[in-house]
Amino acid sequence: MIKIENTSYIEIQSRQEYIDFLITRVIENINNTMQIVDEFNMEQSSGNVGIAGVSIFGFGINISIDEAIRNALIHGNARDVNKRIFLSYTISPTKLEVSIEDQGEGFDVHQVVAELSNAEKPKTGGRGILLMKNFMDKVIFNKKGNKVTLIKFRAKKGDNSLL
Repeated sequence: MIKIENTSYIEIQSRQEYIDFLITRVIENINNTMQIVDEFNMEQSSGNVGIAGVSIFGFGINISIDEAIRNALIHGNARDVNKRIFLSYTISPTKLEVSIEDQGEGFDVHQVVAELSNAEKPKTGGRGILLMKNFMDKVIFNKKGNKVTLIKFRAKKGDNSLL
């Protein structure tokens, strides 16, 4: 069995063209790494580990990462090219953990979620937070509101769900 723990750190300027490239590459790298490990482990253990031939993460996790990075660019850094976005992710045998931090002023996540649930005054923003909370096992914002950590735990042996 192969166990991998891989941590990557990326710092990028707040430019739309850089962000589009970053999102694509980060998601590809995470999926490819986990796919290789799971396929090897499946071959070595007579099919008892992992599910070969499918994306480990799928749409929901990919969209959560995409949304968090775009929020950092658009809302956090207000597209200011002089500000940076910091992204780190760790792939371990038990989980995927992705952190995205911007250099913006932050926001009150509880207030945004409360405004979303107010049926009398529908809010047009903030739905990305609900998407992230729906697709990830944990979504943690720092106190300032300029850093989000997304966590998805890997399926346990015998569990048919993907990561």
